[in-house]
Amino acid sequence: MSTVHGWRRFTVVRCNRTGEHVLKGQLGQHQHTNPSEDARCRGGTTGMWLTEEAKARLGKPLEERVHSDGDCPLFDCSCGYYGFRTYEGLLSGGHGYGIWKIVGHVTCLGPVILHTEGFRARKYLLDYILAPDDLKEDMTVWQTGGPNTSPLSETMPIGVAIDLALHTIGSVPILDKLDRQGCRTCIEVNWPRP
Repeated sequence: MSTVHGWRRFTVVRCNRTGEHVLKGQLGQHQHTNPSEDARCRGGTTGMWLTEEAKARLGKPLEERVHSDGDCPLFDCSCGYYGFRTYEGLLSGGHGYGIWKIVGHVTCLGPVILHTEGFRARKYLLDYILAPDDLKEDMTVWQTGGPNTSPLSETMPIGVAIDLALHTIGSVPILDKLDRQGCRTCIEVNWPRP
């Protein structure tokens, strides 16, 4: 058995439920622990890698789309934590940079569905974060909540925001961008080039 490593992009938000600063993935998942909590099926996503059956499922009523959380990720669904196999793929794919300025290297845990450019995993371990180009650059940290919550925000240097989020999940190293190659052995085993 091999280990799948890859890349995920995050921002920092203040969780309305816990009041903590947390990393937020591009599809809305908050990371309160490291390793992450198990992925849950939410019945729909803006995911990039979908089978025809998964696309058809998105047209059904919500109660018919959602399946048992213990089954994430399912091949013919869109659930799971998304990630990219290469740093370059992360930069060119997904929702673009925008507010997603924090890049993390992850190790997938549990079942994983492999796709051409990435994966969907049940859970992951955040191995390290790549240092942003400028830790003093300001970023807006939004408070998340339900539809009746007015959006509150605070502005702080990105380095401070990362430190606050890492205080919530525990110690994760922040490494220089030269470390973006990850684990060469895992990359070669899991993502062989033709």
